[in-house]
Amino acid sequence: MGPTNSSEHAASQLDAAMVQRELQLSEPVITILGGVDLPVGSCGPTLPSDTEANTLLEHLDVEAADRGAVIAARPSSTRHSALWWVLDRAYHFLVANMGVPPESTPDPAIGRALPTHTGPVGRHLHVWVCLAVLRHVRLPHRIRHL
Repeated sequence: MGPTNSSEHAASQLDAAMVQRELQLSEPVITILGGVDLPVGSCGPTLPSDTEANTLLEHLDVEAADRGAVIAARPSSTRHSALWWVLDRAYHFLVANMGVPPESTPDPAIGRALPTHTGPVGRHLHVWVCLAVLRHVRLPHRIRHL
């Protein structure tokens, strides 16, 4: 499966209250994520392909079985619209707050926020958020080495 982005999908039809009801997120988490301003014209996060995700996770010394579990739990904007809404907002939250001291920003606690009923996709969503944000993390390093 190739990269996935959020252009025109079911998650764009959701609001914070709908996501909170479906996923049973805590009030502080939904307040943080619901308050994220999505850039005008943004198509949201682009997830790495399965092959690229596997390579990235391998470089992080993630065990092969765990890499397989993460890849098998790839979120889909159409099949997991509420989880994609969370991923999209967590992605934009992290990108917008890069370089800001952690004590200056609220912690959306995505990894701890999703209840068990969200299954493997919810359990691994924070990993996919990190993989989506990685290109933004690498950019300043690439620029520095030019």
